[in-house]
Amino acid sequence: MTAPGYPACPPASQPYGGAPGGQATFAHRNQLSLTTLVVVALYILVAVSTHLAFIGILPVVLSIRAASRREPLAPLAVVGAVAALVVGITTLAHH
Repeated sequence: MTAPGYPACPPASQPYGGAPGGQATFAHRNQLSLTTLVVVALYILVAVSTHLAFIGILPVVLSIRAASRREPLAPLAVVGAVAALVVGITTLAHH
């Protein structure tokens, strides 16, 4: 029973912000991996379009965290982070 004006507590099987029944969505299961891939895309886009290179430290850190959480897309995030690192180094080497 709740006091008037206060919402009832969610059921124990449905945590705040979670999917019903405890099933995480694709985006929740791969949150760090997807973030890594977006950051990698931005790094590469900036490097190619403006010739301003970043050493891909942030994608590397994000991909390591994704791998430690055993996200399904973690291997793809690691490949993307390595690609951002290689693009950054080669862009710096050619300028």
